Amino acid sequence: MLSKKKEIRKELLKKRLSLSDGDYDAFNEAIRQTVLTSEVIQKAETIHCYASINVRKEVNTFPLIQYFLDSGKRVIVPVMDLSTTTLIHSELQSLSDLKINNWGVPEPDEIKSVSFQQADVIIVPMVGADEQLNRLGYGKGYYDRFLSESVSPKIGLIFENCVIEQLPVEKHDEKMSMIITEKRIIL
Repeated sequence: MLSKKKEIRKELLKKRLSLSDGDYDAFNEAIRQTVLTSEVIQKAETIHCYASINVRKEVNTFPLIQYFLDSGKRVIVPVMDLSTTTLIHSELQSLSDLKINNWGVPEPDEIKSVSFQQADVIIVPMVGADEQLNRLGYGKGYYDRFLSESVSPKIGLIFENCVIEQLPVEKHDEKMSMIITEKRIIL
C-alpha cells in the first residue's frame, strides 16, 4: 500500500509541477473564486488554512488568506512540530508574518498558539484526490492526525489533473468534506 501511494504521489507531483505558469495562475484564480463563493466559507468566522508552498505549485492560498484577513475573518495556519510530527496551530495577523522554514514551508515567525477546534472550516493541502473525497498528502501524516481530531468541514484544494478515479486508502486516512478544483466541486 505504501509503495503504491509513494508511486502515485511521485506521479501527481510531477503532473502538478508540469503546469505552465499561465495555467497555474488561471487555475488558482478559478479555485479562489469557487472557495470565496462557497457557503461554508462565507459563513465561517474562523478559517484554518495552509500557507501554500508556491515553488511546489500547491494551490496558492495567499490571495485567499489575504481576502479572509481583509474581510475580518480570523485565520489560523498550521506549523510543523518536527519533534512530535504533529501540527501546532497559530493565529495569523498578516501575510508578512510568514517566513519560509528550512523545508520551504511558510510559517509564522512568531507563533500565537490557538486551538484548531476554534476553526469553523479547514482548508487542506493535497497532492492527490479521488472521486470519493479521499486525500493523498505528502506522506508524513501531519494532516491525517490533526484532521482525525476535528469535526469542522474539511475542504481540499487541488488541480483537476491530480484527481484520479481511486486512491489506495488506509484506516488512518481522513476524507474531505468537499474538494475544489479549477473545474468543479466534488461532494
